[in-house]
Amino acid sequence: MRKEKVHPSGVNLKNGSAQSGTMSTMKVIGTPMELLGLSLYFGKRVRGYFHWSLTDNLEWHHGFRPRFGLIYINYTTQQRIPKLSAQWFKELIRTGRIV
Repeated sequence: MRKEKVHPSGVNLKNGSAQSGTMSTMKVIGTPMELLGLSLYFGKRVRGYFHWSLTDNLEWHHGFRPRFGLIYINYTTQQRIPKLSAQWFKELIRTGRIV
């Protein structure tokens, strides 16, 4: 057994929503970001945040139906279309503020 205290090296977070592009998605992203901001404020080390997912993709159990991406993919034409949530996330990264 260890006698010294073990301190985690930081916080990593991943989240997403199959309703990407909607206002509820921005809440799903925004709430954890607010918590990460509080963690930083109180001196915790935040190592990273990962949004699931940049683009719509294949989910092994559900196929192509759930649309988790910040970027919509038209699977017929392969066209990529940024969703409203992509613009929101871009502004979050650019300004560091949750709007």
